[in-house]
Amino acid sequence: MAFEPGYQQQEALDLITLCAMVNDTPTTQETGYESTGPNPPADWELVYAPPVAIPPFDSYFEIWQDTSTNVPANTARIVIIFRGTTPETMSMAEDAIFPMVNAENLGFSYDGIDLNFKFAGNSTPNITSDTNTGSTFNQTPCIHAGFALGMLSILNANILPGGTDENILNLLTDLFSKPGFFNKYGQFYGMDAEIYITGHSQGAALATLFRSYVEYQPLDLKGSPVSYKTYVFAQPKPGNSYYANDFDLIASNYGMAIRVTNSKDWVPQAPLAIQQINDLNELNPITYVEDAYSPTLKKVLNTMDHYEKEAANWLTEWIKNEIYLYETGNDLPDVKLDFNIVPTLNYAGCGAPFTLVGQYVDPGTNYDNFMGQHHATNYLALIEALDS
Repeated sequence: MAFEPGYQQQEALDLITLCAMVNDTPTTQETGYESTGPNPPADWELVYAPPVAIPPFDSYFEIWQDTSTNVPANTARIVIIFRGTTPETMSMAEDAIFPMVNAENLGFSYDGIDLNFKFAGNSTPNITSDTNTGSTFNQTPCIHAGFALGMLSILNANILPGGTDENILNLLTDLFSKPGFFNKYGQFYGMDAEIYITGHSQGAALATLFRSYVEYQPLDLKGSPVSYKTYVFAQPKPGNSYYANDFDLIASNYGMAIRVTNSKDWVPQAPLAIQQINDLNELNPITYVEDAYSPTLKKVLNTMDHYEKEAANWLTEWIKNEIYLYETGNDLPDVKLDFNIVPTLNYAGCGAPFTLVGQYVDPGTNYDNFMGQHHATNYLALIEALDS
């Protein structure tokens, strides 16, 4: 195995440092941010940065290379860093479009082109019905619609100047399969590929989806072996429990996906999860509670299920209206959101958890700094403190 499995302190330090840098790129400075990010970690060099942010969600990523002597011979070890939320309206809208869509077959139209994407396998059944109770069980791997849109815009964006057809997938292929491509930064042709995938906040959710994407639509590196390791910091929940299970099967179970969370950060607790009875696996005792067995419990469960469904339906309709406003506005003129929203809000985190203990802050005196625990620089400080 190319990467050492599990949480590794130096890996986490290097990658959260790069995340803090990318979160503070010139594209965000243009919207009013001041550059306060850390210096690059030792032995890491920039390979590629898009010249501008990717519309319509102000998305951005960078690719860096580990040039240290720790990298095995004939191996190129790189990292793809996805930026978090910016103050731009559409970047914040990406976070807010939180109903879920089918991760196994995601239909989407962008700039007049019909597209289909796969972010989960067929490891679980989809929507099934129980002939005994009449209950419908939603066991579809689903992902956050806003993060799905953000990732699709990145996957299809032409990121090189001059109108060339070069998206992030083609770029990665060219780095390893074209002799002399980007030779200024190193010769990757014919080398083994070790690829970290990382991000903070919204970038953590995008990194999670990207790791899923390359599992089911593998990169064609023309014979170069490729291995992945994912570190996500302050990850908002990117999908439901069935998507989380699928992600664990491809990455977390092997120690190759680490979710780093500050115990005092509220963002990893979002979006708020509403678990309905039909979000459970089909074979469970709760669904089969009979009136004669426990009429009080049955009444409580039915009441809970009613209000959970009502809340989920209301939120889904509300966000559909919000999406419609974006569709008919000037920000998304070429986007057609033709995928089906799945009636579930049973959100879950993805990746093997690694918890940082945040410092208590009195909310009464810090009510105007509700993002303080969330910043990438705070995560960097907490990780650095592990060495002390």
